[in-house]
Amino acid sequence: MKLVGLLTLLILISCSVSEKEKDFSVYSGVNFDNSDSKKIPLIEAGDSRSGYGPPVKEMSQFETLASKKVVAFFFYPASFSSLSYLKVVDNLRKYKIHPSVYSGAGFGAVIAALLAKGLTPDHIEWKFFSLIDKLKGKKYLSIDWKEEFHLFLKKEFQSLRIEGVKHALVLPVYDKKMGKIRYLSRGNLYNTLVLNFEMNISGNKLFYSPLVVGNLQIDKLMNKGVDKIAVINSLGSKINFYETNHYLIGLYSKLIGFSLRESIKKNENKLWINLSLKNREIDRANNIQNLFQSTINLNKEKIDELKQFIKKESKIK
Repeated sequence: MKLVGLLTLLILISCSVSEKEKDFSVYSGVNFDNSDSKKIPLIEAGDSRSGYGPPVKEMSQFETLASKKVVAFFFYPASFSSLSYLKVVDNLRKYKIHPSVYSGAGFGAVIAALLAKGLTPDHIEWKFFSLIDKLKGKKYLSIDWKEEFHLFLKKEFQSLRIEGVKHALVLPVYDKKMGKIRYLSRGNLYNTLVLNFEMNISGNKLFYSPLVVGNLQIDKLMNKGVDKIAVINSLGSKINFYETNHYLIGLYSKLIGFSLRESIKKNENKLWINLSLKNREIDRANNIQNLFQSTINLNKEKIDELKQFIKKESKIK
């Protein structure tokens, strides 16, 4: 009897450990490919430093070149003005200067994902010109606007995972249950990008856009193996909307306040590049060519500063 009791106890302990391991490694969420709730193959447990980019001989890009510092570009959320980041990246590439990691929030996350996918800035520009044409007449973040935008994201990213793109990519989401922003280096890329535009936090979803918080906690990238961060910001210090939206005005005001506070702090491992652009509307894409021109013409010194920050630290050529 004692032997039977001992065996029973061992089986119960084994099952208990198995369940704990299972709960630790998976989080529930919404898969945007369907309307039903299911497991997201996305959220990772803990701040793992592995899994960046595609595997190279069973090792990540970071592991194979671990002797050099890892520099990340974080593209600050600036709606359509985020397209200016393409000109900054294009200018740096002429000097063979590249970051190790791409990151960003909102439209910045989409720009980061397309670059991490391996597309050139020129190719991305062409894709956005086509998208903007389809979005004409649709109110920013309205149902019909989102439907068109989600089609664009699905076409580009539906079958991709964050850890499966060409270059290292880390993207934020807001975890409502945990009450904090989480930076993800693994999982479904399309889902993560859709979440970056989920602004209505009054719903019953588990994950939302990190923009709803205001403080994007960009320093959390350091927990993902990043040594230095260059935050590229084209949001500006003033808010302009084509159509008044008090909720979005409040949301972007918080983001502006955060950027102004953070950019004056001195930190040798983090550089804020606040691009100077002509006044632009957050909720409408107009005169994109003018945006591209002013990005280069008005920011030569700032781009040079960025070159010096990343030039000797970048790992990926």
